Amino acid sequence: MRLAWSQIQSYTPTPHSFTIILYAMTGQLQLPSVEHQVQILGEVLIAPSATIAPNVLLQAHPGCRIIIGEWVCIGSGTILHAHKGMIELESGCSLGRKVLLFGVVKVGADACIGTGTTILNSNVDPFQVIPAHTLLGDIGQPLSPEAQAEQEVIGRVNPSTPITFPPHHLGDNPTPISPAINQPTPNSVPPTPTESVTLVYGRTQVAHLMKTLFPHHHTPGDP
Repeated sequence: MRLAWSQIQSYTPTPHSFTIILYAMTGQLQLPSVEHQVQILGEVLIAPSATIAPNVLLQAHPGCRIIIGEWVCIGSGTILHAHKGMIELESGCSLGRKVLLFGVVKVGADACIGTGTTILNSNVDPFQVIPAHTLLGDIGQPLSPEAQAEQEVIGRVNPSTPITFPPHHLGDNPTPISPAINQPTPNSVPPTPTESVTLVYGRTQVAHLMKTLFPHHHTPGDP
């Protein structure tokens, strides 16, 4: 029996199912463009045209689900951990290397998530671009022990120095700053040019210098 991708997305797993991988337009349980070093745990639905690199973890808690749409690309070392809900990657979106999605996350169609980004219980709009090493989500709440452990694993594999920016505050009506220009005032007095002093050496100084440099040389006029 062949299933359309819309039927797969609305599929209701049985209580006894643990790992379920379904593919649109085919009745075969074969991984399409998925490398062998991919760990899959829980209810995971993958479209046939999706591409998943090695060392990727797809984990869904009991009662949760991960849906990977058509033409999705997932970079190596990425972790998708569905917790208390569903993680859905819509068609055409791309995830870079070392990306962590935790909780309930939805990535819109054709969105792009940069390398090393962490998304916690948040959504990404279609066609949105998330820069590399971005933390997206409610950072006011402490991470669960599982999310902390997964971030530590990613940090050990690909350590990097976090980039911080100093706080920047603007007032209600900021005043633009323009460079100062020296303009003459009506009562201003033009500055007096500094007189240059020229030092002129006389004959006596020259003769003394010659004697110092050439003690055995006698110039005309010497005693």
